[in-house]
Amino acid sequence: MSNAILTAIRQHTQLKGSLKLTAQEIVHRASSAGFVRVSYGYLASKTGLTIQTMIAHVKRLEALGILRKQKVWISARRCAVNLYTLLIRPLHRCSTQKNSEKFPEAEREEEKCGSLREKIATLKTGLRFYESPTSIGYQSSLEEITRLEALQRSP
Repeated sequence: MSNAILTAIRQHTQLKGSLKLTAQEIVHRASSAGFVRVSYGYLASKTGLTIQTMIAHVKRLEALGILRKQKVWISARRCAVNLYTLLIRPLHRCSTQKNSEKFPEAEREEEKCGSLREKIATLKTGLRFYESPTSIGYQSSLEEITRLEALQRSP
């Protein structure tokens, strides 16, 4: 799950102590769409708390509007692992965005990779992997080679 959701959980004022730890473990297991399938036993083992505490924490997280629990029934008497949907949204501005403004702009990745000659050689090597010279990738690589060779020739 995104760091922004985790940051929102960490900065939530009503989450304290082991409840915050439970919420963080659930967020760590979430898919990119915000769905989580995790058992109470797994959460208990990760947090070092009991299954009954996990049940109470999930109820509390539901009451706070952080997640929604959906029971999935296997049969009339048996329930599968619950499906949780995260309802909390990322903060508009997380702390990493605030900190990034204090630092100078990072160098572009291309500037770190080596010389123009190495970049041109890499692109030329990659040309042989395209199926045909008319493909978009082949054409864009040729354009990039032409641009880099022009840069290399200019004083």
